[in-house]
Amino acid sequence: MLIQLLTACFNLILLIEGGYLLTHRHRPLFNLHLKGAVPMPGLYLFWGVALIIVAVIIEILALTCSVVIILSAIAVACLLELAMTLTVVRTLIP
Repeated sequence: MLIQLLTACFNLILLIEGGYLLTHRHRPLFNLHLKGAVPMPGLYLFWGVALIIVAVIIEILALTCSVVIILSAIAVACLLELAMTLTVVRTLIP
């Protein structure tokens, strides 16, 4: 039961991040006005949708009550978060 609650909290974080990227496609990321940093609407759209889809899939898998499946899905989501961070930050640093 505890793992499902923690998974729900993790999914909430993924949904907030995905929603932020989708709603701020045409703005600088985190309102950082850096030289040479331009908004990347396609990149933000891709990662926003990807994070929301992964959050929904993980929530469905959390209903299976299999700890191995839940932890595997969360590990994949963490790797996806890392890839998202590396690509988005790469656009900020010239």
